[in-house]
Amino acid sequence: MKSRLFLGIIFIVCGMAAFCNQLGILNVSNISSVCWPLILIVIGAERLYKIKRFNIGASIMLLFGILFELQALHICSQNIYDFVAPCVIIIVGIFMILRREKAIR
Repeated sequence: MKSRLFLGIIFIVCGMAAFCNQLGILNVSNISSVCWPLILIVIGAERLYKIKRFNIGASIMLLFGILFELQALHICSQNIYDFVAPCVIIIVGIFMILRREKAIR
């Protein structure tokens, strides 16, 4: 129920921001380009916290959120997409090691 409420509030805020953008009250193009990766970061972190164990999907979502946020804030001057594949491979490797240790126990 909490996740539906949170998602509903997100949609309402996004709709209001788009409406204000169309009316010329607020320019959300700069704000949205920086803030949308935060949604991925929050969802990925929330899933990792909720499950309390390593989850590959939540980890990849968190990774993409961080990489896109670094690019949006111009912290990383290189093309951020060059880092995606190596990071995903590293996360999959960690997942395989942790999953294998559980199977051995």
